[in-house]
Amino acid sequence: MAAVQSLTSAPFRRGVCSVQIMTRKPIKKSTRFNVFARDGFTCRYCGRKSDEVKLVIDHIIPVAKSGTNDEVNLITSCDECNSGKGVKDARPDMDNENVRLSAMQSMREQKQAARAAIEGVKSAKKIRQTMADFWMEQTGREKADASTISVMLRYAESHGFATVCGWIMKAALKCGYSDTAMGKYVSGIRRKIAEELEAAK
Repeated sequence: MAAVQSLTSAPFRRGVCSVQIMTRKPIKKSTRFNVFARDGFTCRYCGRKSDEVKLVIDHIIPVAKSGTNDEVNLITSCDECNSGKGVKDARPDMDNENVRLSAMQSMREQKQAARAAIEGVKSAKKIRQTMADFWMEQTGREKADASTISVMLRYAESHGFATVCGWIMKAALKCGYSDTAMGKYVSGIRRKIAEELEAAK
C-alpha cells in the first residue's frame, strides 16, 4: 500500500509512473428527460416502448471512443439492446435516425418559440409599465387604474404609443387628473378620429 501511495503522490518524479483514474461524467436528469421525450419514450433500435421494457440513455458514439453527453450523441435504448451493443458504435436504422433528427429539429424550434414567447411577455410588461408610469406622471398620483391602462394600450396598438401619450396629456389638462374623466376624454378623441377617417372614405 505504501508503494502505491508513493507512486500516486509524486506523478511528476522522473522514472516514476502514476495511475490516473478517469471518472465517467454523468448525464444530467434534464438531458435524460429531453432525450426520452424527443424519441417518444421508445427504443430507437427495436421500437419497444417504456410500458414494455426498461429504457435507458445510450451513446451513439461510446464514451470509450470519446463520445460526449450532448443530446445529438444520445439516443433512447431499451436495456436489452443497450447491453447487447457493447463498445460498438450505435447504428440505428435510417428510418429511426431520420425520426430522431426530425424530433431534434422540432425540439429546437419549440425551445426557440418558447424563448420568443417569454421575451414577448417581458416586452409587453415593460410597455404596460411605461404606459402606467406616463399616466401617473400626468395625473400626479402613484396609482393608475389597471383597466384604463389596458384601454390605452389597445389604442396605442392602433394609433401608436406617442400619439396616445399626446391624447393623455390633453386629457390631463382638460379633466383635472381624474382617471375616469381622462379615460373618457381619450376615448372621445379616438372616436372622433375614427369618424373622420370613415367620412373620408
